[in-house]
Parts: sequence; structure tokens; C-alpha cells
Amino acid sequence: MSRRNLKPVSGNDRFPAIVRYFLDSRDTPALKSPQSMKEHLRFFNELCCLPKYETAAELSKIDDLVDNPEKYIPSTTQVSIGSTYVDETPSTKSLNEEKYRFPAECLEGDRLCDLTHELTDGTFIPPQFAHADLQVWTGHVLDGRIVPPNSSFLEFSTRFYINKLSYHPQTGKGESWDRVKWAFAEAMHPRPMESPVNLGDLYSPTIVDGTQWGSGPFMISQLAETPNCICWMDEGSGMWLTKAPTDQKAIENAFLTFFEKHEHGTGSFKNKKFVASNVHLSMNACFTSNSFTESYQGRGAGGSGFLSRVLLVFGTKIPTNGKAWPNYQETKARGIADEMADIMANPLSLSTTPEATHLATDFKKWIEKEDQHFTARIGYYFDKDTLLRATFKDGIITADIVRRSIRWAQEQLNLRKRFWPIDSATPQGVLEFKILNEFETSETLRSDRQLQDALHIGFRDGKFSAQQFNWAREALLKSGQIERAGTNRKGNAVYRRRPQ
Repeated sequence: MSRRNLKPVSGNDRFPAIVRYFLDSRDTPALKSPQSMKEHLRFFNELCCLPKYETAAELSKIDDLVDNPEKYIPSTTQVSIGSTYVDETPSTKSLNEEKYRFPAECLEGDRLCDLTHELTDGTFIPPQFAHADLQVWTGHVLDGRIVPPNSSFLEFSTRFYINKLSYHPQTGKGESWDRVKWAFAEAMHPRPMESPVNLGDLYSPTIVDGTQWGSGPFMISQLAETPNCICWMDEGSGMWLTKAPTDQKAIENAFLTFFEKHEHGTGSFKNKKFVASNVHLSMNACFTSNSFTESYQGRGAGGSGFLSRVLLVFGTKIPTNGKAWPNYQETKARGIADEMADIMANPLSLSTTPEATHLATDFKKWIEKEDQHFTARIGYYFDKDTLLRATFKDGIITADIVRRSIRWAQEQLNLRKRFWPIDSATPQGVLEFKILNEFETSETLRSDRQLQDALHIGFRDGKFSAQQFNWAREALLKSGQIERAGTNRKGNAVYRRRPQ
């Protein structure tokens, strides 16, 4: 599957970037027709080229690339048997776990982003963790208070289910959440449990420990008592790895329902029947990449729709060069949080500019042409992100806001392609899929060494043995899903994915 990135290009780099994007996109089934491909490349031009191509001559060159690719793409040397060798394709993965940095443009432009920097600058906490925590907090508070302009949704929710991941433990996932709660501690007070609730007043969300929900009936019984809450899990794997499969499925089904609806019932002969209504549930859970895979792999979380409801956020420690962290109590964080609380108490009626509407429409058309296994609810979360950015700016959805949200949603798609576990229940099925995943297009060439390095075969943290790798590779060769493309300079076999 492709790992295409939408990154800005300028000057003489623009058309070569369009050509590369065309080559990466050719295997997408939804782009087989020339017209679909032309629209796809024009969207890339609109979003990423600085300045974008606008004249009729410039746009016709893009169309000509689709109609006559041989004019712009150098012919490749045919692979032959004998002394001819082929070079493997350099790895172009969009995500390097150790050096990963979240797109900076997604963390600028509104008060929510300003608060993100006040809480994390000068620390090793990845700012995207605080940004996601703020989306959970503010999205939960604003649920039912704001809707997209000209909304066609019967009911639009601004609540988030978020899973924060890091390659190593102690990366600031919990510290980030603690700082968000501290920032709003004086601006928002807890909802009173016994005294009357004043309509129109703004209350801080109730935080519950989701790892204590041992079964579906118990979860529903607790939500019946605290229906408006954020489910926080400092160790998200505790929700899944400590439960029996039937309890896992019952809890998962409740999360599936509460993502967009507000009532769910469950029961058993032992625990009787429980029904929770008027529930407004958000989720914020922390994982390492290994515990995330162990929690979801092989139990159908992708096919059930659960993972499509979850927003992934990945981060690595930011180097501080040994310097002490700034005193967060001396920052402007609480002042900005006070401003945001005032906005949430009386949110502006949102509007959008024609250019922003056009750009958002083009992005959603682009999403429809991506791998549908990974794109479910990307557009829905894109709308949520756009709304929060506009709400904490001036109430107007502009082209600049949409571009930031597009880059944010594109990164979410990249993270899904990298981290979503495989639903196959067998190690053999998992390994076969991972091998296929390393072939980005049908023109990508991979050697055994590249595949083994990518899958950590022989590494301390490797999940598969060399024998399992050999079995999986041979199974893919015999089934025709991959084929030998020749040999490299060292005389070792090089493989490619069978063209669709």
C-alpha cells in the first residue's frame, strides 16, 4: 500500500513532485481512469505547490502527464536473467519511530495550539500529545454546542477517542494530560453531584479510570451513574489484556455505540441488566507501540470499526540538551485556558469561506480514492479538527485552517497505515501481511535483507523468527502475491509485488 505524503514543494521542485506523486498513485484502483487521476494530481497541486500552477498551459501539462506519461518518466531498465542485476528500492517509510516529528504546521494558528506550546515548550513532552489531550478536553466540553456550518449531520459530536503511542515508555503521555487538567483547574469546576446543575454553566469533565471496567455490564452500570465523562487509561493495555475475550468484546461494543450515540444496554444472568442513557463518553488512553499491537492484534478491532473510531497520536521525546524544564506555573497557560473556557461557555456561530469549502471538498474526494481499509472516519475527524481550530480562533473556517486540518488528517492516515494491527488471528497471517506492506507499489523492489530489517528479524525486539519469515515469504511466492524480480549486486534475490 502507498505511503504518500502531502508536503509543500516550491519552485522547480513542483513538477517533479507531481510526477513522483503520479507514480506512487498509479496502483490505486480508484485512480485507474484518466479523469480521476487528473483530479487527484490537481488536488496535490492545489494543496502542496507553492505557488500553485494556475494558468491553462501549466494545468494542461499536468493533464498531459496522465495522457502521455512516457514524455515525463524515464524508461526503466528491463530485468533480465543472467548477469544483469537490479537495485533495491530505497525505503521511503513516512514514519521513523526514533526521529519522528509531528508536522509543525498542525500545531499553529489558534489558541488551542498556543496553549499546547505553553504546556510543552522546553520539555521532552511531544507537543502533539498535549494537542490531542486538549482536543479530548475541549471536544468533550463543546459536544452539542457547536456544529459544522451548513451541516448535513443528523447529530454531530465533537468528542474524541484518542490512543497516544510512543516507541519507548516514559515519553510524557501521562504528564501531558496532568498539565491539561492543571491548566483548566481554575477556569472550570467539577459538575456538582448533589446540588442542582445550572443550565448554561460550564463544568470540567468527570475523569474515570477505564481500566477498572472489568466487564461490559459493570462498565454500563458505572456510566449510568456518571454518564458525562472522559475515560482515562494511563496504561491502555489494562483495558484489553487483562480481560477475557467475551468481556473485551462487550466493552468494545459499548465504545462502538457511545462514539456517536448516547444509550447502550447490556446484561448477564449474574449481573442482571444495565442500561446507560444520555451518555457523553470520550476516551484518552496511553500505550507503547508494542502494547498497542498486543492489545488489538488478532481480535478484529479493525474490521469491527473500533479502530476507525480511534485517533492515533505518536510521539518521541524532544531533546532538551539536559536543561531543566521551565516552571509551567509561570507560563501563560492558565491565562489562555481562561480565554478558551470563556469561548466554550459562549461559542461563536461558525461560518466558512468559499475557498475553504472548495478545499475541504477536494480533500474528501481525495480520501475516497485512498485505501478504504484505513480511511473510515478520517473525514469525520477532519471536520472535528477544523471546527476546533475555527472555534478557538475567530469562528471563521478559512483556507488556512482547512490546509492545517488536511495535513493533520493526512498524518492520521499515515499513522493508521503504520500502526494498525492486523486482524488475522495467526502469526503466519500477520507476518505475510507485514511483508506485503513493505512493497509500497508494484514497482517497489525489496531484498531479503531489507524485509528482515523492516520486520526486526534477528533483533532483540523482534516478534518473528527467521524460520517464520522464510515460511511466510515462500507462501507469498507460491500464491503469486509477490514474485522474484532478479538479483541484486550481491547475487541475492530481489522481490516485487505482483501488479494488480
